[in-house]
Amino acid sequence: MLSYLLLLLSHKRLFFMLHFYKKISKTDWLLIGIYWGLAYVYIVPVFFVYGRILETIFLSFIEIIARTFLAVTIVFLLFPATNSVKTICIALIKASLLLLVLTPFFMIGDSYYNNKMLDWSFVSIAKNMLSEAQEIGILCALLSMKQFYNMKEYAQKLEKLNVENQLKSLSNQVSPHFLFNNLNVLSGLISQDPVQAKEYLNRLALIYRHLIANAHNDIVLLKDELSFADDYIYLLEHRFENAYKFTKEGIDTINYDKFLPTCSLQSVLENIIKHNKGDNQKPLKTTIYINETEIIVTNQKRLKVLDYESIGSGLVNLQNRYKLLSDKQLEIIVTDDTYTIKLPLLNTTTEKQ
Repeated sequence: MLSYLLLLLSHKRLFFMLHFYKKISKTDWLLIGIYWGLAYVYIVPVFFVYGRILETIFLSFIEIIARTFLAVTIVFLLFPATNSVKTICIALIKASLLLLVLTPFFMIGDSYYNNKMLDWSFVSIAKNMLSEAQEIGILCALLSMKQFYNMKEYAQKLEKLNVENQLKSLSNQVSPHFLFNNLNVLSGLISQDPVQAKEYLNRLALIYRHLIANAHNDIVLLKDELSFADDYIYLLEHRFENAYKFTKEGIDTINYDKFLPTCSLQSVLENIIKHNKGDNQKPLKTTIYINETEIIVTNQKRLKVLDYESIGSGLVNLQNRYKLLSDKQLEIIVTDDTYTIKLPLLNTTTEKQ
């Protein structure tokens, strides 16, 4: 058994496994500890019946590690968060194969301790396999129940944050102040440049269309979010004239089949306008760089207020949504001259399970 564990740790997927175990919460480990602590209430008296106390404790400790590894692997790695019958059946087959691989090691340990001859018949292996399944069944059930409630809690938190995000986005875009500013710009364009006024009105309509279409979506396609950002930037540039300058880079090298939290890029752009002073003579420059893994938004710092530590409720909301949607995190880098926000791209619509 020990040699098998050492072989596993030397496998080329070691780093993947270590990363996988980092995802297990402290409360999960606490539940595992409580389970085995209660199990020892039954196991400890056996030590005094058979003697060889230290050896028994050591062997039991090794078995606990192996059974914990088995239960954790089955619950957190093999069984995905899905209702697909096909996927669940595949997971059951994988779990059975893993149990089949480990059962002989448990049999060797039991044979060594009890001084019994090993029986490698099919019936004996099947019997021991069922016995091991019973041993870890309760632990798997407890961990699965906790996972279920964790997912339920995640869904409730995500729903709450999405509602807050929808209200914030709609209040920002549909507020009388926003409408007044854009209608004022539109009014000036109608008399000066009717063609440009038509384009401005079209961009404004596209913004509202995007907000309504994605009001109940947690994430949107990267290409849709970039298109929405283009319309939003168009309005900002006409509203503030040359006070703010936005530049996009890396567009030709990206994969558009990726996702972002809804209105995430708009929240970042809004944060720039909110905290920094624009100047028609010396525009405040912002660079939006897109690569295969993230969007990097860097702007010059020209603060409207002295305190720049607060990143605003919009970005706090965005940080929390990233935590719920994936294992990736929003990164903020502040220097003396610049303020950078990195938005990780999400690979699938259900990245965090």
